Amino acid sequence: MKVDQTFSCVQCDNGFVLTPSSTCIRQVANCIIYNSTSCSACNDGFFLARGQCEKFPSFCSLVDSEGKCLICQAPTTKYNGRCVYYQTFCLAYNIRGNCTDVPRDFQLNSVGQVISNVALSWDLNGNLISCRSGFTLLNNNCVWLVDNCASYTQMSDCGSCTSNYYLNVSQCVNTSGVCITPSPDGKSCLLCSTDFGLVNGTCFGRRNFGKTFDSVGYPITLQAGYGLTEQRVGMPLGYNCAKQNFSNGQCIDCANYYTMVNNTCIVND
Repeated sequence: MKVDQTFSCVQCDNGFVLTPSSTCIRQVANCIIYNSTSCSACNDGFFLARGQCEKFPSFCSLVDSEGKCLICQAPTTKYNGRCVYYQTFCLAYNIRGNCTDVPRDFQLNSVGQVISNVALSWDLNGNLISCRSGFTLLNNNCVWLVDNCASYTQMSDCGSCTSNYYLNVSQCVNTSGVCITPSPDGKSCLLCSTDFGLVNGTCFGRRNFGKTFDSVGYPITLQAGYGLTEQRVGMPLGYNCAKQNFSNGQCIDCANYYTMVNNTCIVND
């Protein structure tokens, strides 16, 4: 250790580092910033715990003060402060990251993989070979078979349909009479027939006299002469009425060029 004329430390012995307050403290592996008494910041890939720089657990990008993981990277998921390899439909994992609990409609095969209990047979490595009637094989799982579905997503939903069908609310619908122009990949509709409204690639019936619709098919704007009830159903408005209370039938606001007189819309003078 070396000191200057004011007896302040200017150089520390091996294994020690000089702090901003000119004192020597023991060096901490993978520490990049020190305060007057200890390490305050670690290298990338390490986190500070009890004054030491600990390595992040595998696939973990953020930990708490106790070293438990808060955010895990794909393909893992967080379980009891650890990152374990994610398995669809797994409810619990052991300390080694193996699945130990599954929902009622699923089971674990001989190598610990989650599979549907509608499975029929497996190969010697535990891979699923076939499913019961009404199900199809997807990612070593049996999932519900959607009629006329050409491919499935990682979440076991239908992702695209066969020719002359398009995807409409997770089902494959015949384009005849509903969708005039399906998308090239069969995943959505580009143009609906007159009796249907297009919402995010899906055709919703204009049963409620709607012009535009929300994501679940309820009307946002209505055709001329119709108003929206509390149940979000389009109903004919009263004579020259622009807005109406459908529960009692009274007009609330009149159309242009009309004035409300005794709950009745009359033409302006």
